[in-house]
Amino acid sequence: MPNSADGGAPGDVPVKNTVNSDIDFSTFVPEEQREAYNAHVQSLIDRGVNIGVARARKSIEKEKDSKAPAPFEDVSAEDKDFLQNVLTNKKSLTKLLEVYGTTDLSEIEHLIEEAENAELSDKEKLEKNNEKLVTKIADLEAQLANSSSAEDSTKIQKRLDSMEIKLQNNLVTKALRMAAENSNAIDPDDIVQALTKKITIFEVEDEDTGEIDFIPAVVDDDGEPRLKSDNEVFSIEELVSEYLTKKPHLKKPSVKTGAGSSSAPAPKGGAEPKTINGIDVDDLRDPKKFGAHSLEIQRMIRSGAFRSQKK
Repeated sequence: MPNSADGGAPGDVPVKNTVNSDIDFSTFVPEEQREAYNAHVQSLIDRGVNIGVARARKSIEKEKDSKAPAPFEDVSAEDKDFLQNVLTNKKSLTKLLEVYGTTDLSEIEHLIEEAENAELSDKEKLEKNNEKLVTKIADLEAQLANSSSAEDSTKIQKRLDSMEIKLQNNLVTKALRMAAENSNAIDPDDIVQALTKKITIFEVEDEDTGEIDFIPAVVDDDGEPRLKSDNEVFSIEELVSEYLTKKPHLKKPSVKTGAGSSSAPAPKGGAEPKTINGIDVDDLRDPKKFGAHSLEIQRMIRSGAFRSQKK
């Protein structure tokens, strides 16, 4: 890895020009926004440093074909000086600007994000994008609530609508990919392309709080939630299984596992799960678990709490 003078940066981003500034940019930010600005800058610096260190360790792993040793062990003197210099100056905005060769924080964030995403799978990228969209939607909703100008409110609402559409499309893609993987599809993207039009995003309203969540569900020809012959709701996992039964060439050959093997779901950790009308929202968005809540979903459909956005 080259040092900053040679045009390198954490994440192997080329430096386009030389920036040497000791200006405290936070002085140009309104006082009430300074804390958030400084926190944002620090997060960018930390992410850039983390990429540099991670890639140095990965390089060592590749060379030795074994687990990485302690940080900086057996790293070249050039790499060590570069990384140590970045770590030593990690609280310096000037260093961040020098390394990436620009004073545009949006561009720096984009470059760092490109480097981070290069290490992610398609599934992880989708999950990360969903998290960002949820955060942006919450921020725009807060802006809309505090807006005192009709013109500003219109602009914010347009951005909010756009973000919600992106999130809804991602939720459909995520559910189909998950169901495709569970059903041993050869290429989950084939399933997404073939079945997206058979799924609609429904608004589900919490009958106590009025809060709305978006849930993907299989629909019939009339745009209503599709039901089975026994009037149970038809899950996305069942839709994918039905499709693969008709097109078995798109499914991987089944492999028998040894006795006693199982694939138990990973336990949930962290924050308490979000619920709506007493049901875990993640369960409603899960292509398989959705069907387990058939009776409650049908009750919400009858009450109008589970409704298509097209109506």
